[in-house]
Amino acid sequence: MKKFMKVAAMMLVAIFVLAACGGNGGGAADPTPAPVATPTPAPTPTPQPVEQDQLAMEPITLTIHYVFDNQVWQDDWLVWQQIADLTGVTLVGVADPTNTVALEAFNLAAVDGFPADIYGGTLAVHFMNRGVEGAFIPLNDYIESYAPNFFALMERFPEIREAITAPDGNIYHMPNLNDVFDSFAASMVYWMRMDWLEMVGMDMPNTWEEYEAVLVAFRDEIPEMIGEDMVVPFFANNMVTALQALAPFWGARATGNETGIRLGQMEDRDEIVHFWIQPEFRTAVENISR
Repeated sequence: MKKFMKVAAMMLVAIFVLAACGGNGGGAADPTPAPVATPTPAPTPTPQPVEQDQLAMEPITLTIHYVFDNQVWQDDWLVWQQIADLTGVTLVGVADPTNTVALEAFNLAAVDGFPADIYGGTLAVHFMNRGVEGAFIPLNDYIESYAPNFFALMERFPEIREAITAPDGNIYHMPNLNDVFDSFAASMVYWMRMDWLEMVGMDMPNTWEEYEAVLVAFRDEIPEMIGEDMVVPFFANNMVTALQALAPFWGARATGNETGIRLGQMEDRDEIVHFWIQPEFRTAVENISR
């Protein structure tokens, strides 16, 4: 049982984006908005490696209830198939595929006594409330042992620990850092085809102008090189995700929660705005359309 708990906790650590936080897939709004903070630059701590050899662990299958952003867990997601190959931990979705409302699905699972091994996708406050009631295992010790990067981040920024700690002093979920910081650089990563860069004879872009030139080269030159009629130079899961990924290049913000406190270059950090009607967002959309 102890080993099972450790494995379950490790998978929670591995899928912290799943286990809480961002939008609610159409559910009710979080009544307790997370605090807004701006990270102070600091040297990146060197994480301590996990002593346990994950490849040496016996294969195990765990069930997961995950509903987020109108999506329900799919067992054929390629990323998680790869993770299963690397770790020996296979996740099998058990959420109702016809119910895409995260909070509603979460509450229905509560009625059944939370039978799945792992839960994710809904808002942090619900994990806290149910955790205090005894529905979830506290992750405090597991985070320090199996998620040294995240533990070090909490040491640097106590706001993170404070924001995700339940009233009883325990941590029951791993957050999306956007719930803690208004905009956090580590919450989104860009991937680029290095082989395509080599094919068009370009270096890794460091400015927006260079990045745009790379995307144009991918669009115009790569199709003939690889024998395809059309190449998509930039891919995102949907239009909103694309806006989230590209709009910051022009100082704009396009998150799922469009209303909030405006940060960035604004001197007055108490101005409540709707991000999608700001001049920066209009400029971003004009440039993205190119």
